[in-house]
Amino acid sequence: MMVRAAFAAVVALGAATTYAAPAAYPTIPLSISGTLKYTTNSGDTMNVPIKTLSYNTQSLINLLNASPDATNVLHFVTGKTQIPAGSHFLWNPDYEELIITNKNGFSFDLYGSYTNGGTTYYYDFGYLDIDDEGLIGTYDLAAKTLAGTEKDMTGIYFYFYDGSMNNNEIDIYGKATLTWTYGAAKGGSQKATLSVTMSGNGNDDCYVNDFEAIPGTFSASGSGSGTVSTGMVPFYWEW
Repeated sequence: MMVRAAFAAVVALGAATTYAAPAAYPTIPLSISGTLKYTTNSGDTMNVPIKTLSYNTQSLINLLNASPDATNVLHFVTGKTQIPAGSHFLWNPDYEELIITNKNGFSFDLYGSYTNGGTTYYYDFGYLDIDDEGLIGTYDLAAKTLAGTEKDMTGIYFYFYDGSMNNNEIDIYGKATLTWTYGAAKGGSQKATLSVTMSGNGNDDCYVNDFEAIPGTFSASGSGSGTVSTGMVPFYWEW
């Protein structure tokens, strides 16, 4: 599991780098949604209602686009000043990354670094961790072809931060089910399709416009396909 560095923002352009690397497992286009419960009552005031904020993939992207710190980093890394319309989250289960991408080749890793004037700056707008110490699974593979299926369950940790002075932040613990379908092995590799469903509401630190919040719901789902090494199957055992 990656060690997460603290967010740091600068305002001068520099050379950009990220932690992107070839994926050993399929990457998943991921739809994310949920709710947060919060109140603007920060003092001893009666009858201040508890509010519900609903969020989804697009509203999280909108928060990043509205944050000067996030768009500054975006410019350093991609050359863009806004995340383009039509973008979505892509989850890399191998590196536990969340990447914003689109069909035109735009790509922005929510966790990464860049250098400016010989100094490396780290930024951290989000990620999705697997609990590698609590990962369980079962599988059924053909003895000769290694084709078959696998089902895994694990805990997850979802983090999102827009980097703004308003402090919009989501920290949620939950669980995930990973369902695999493997094709026949050939030449040391085999086709793999991964479908995931996630849920959760365990609270760590959540904020809406700098007011403390409690998770109401969280869900994420998606499916992706790729080619994996036969030496990395089954996932729960090799990962």
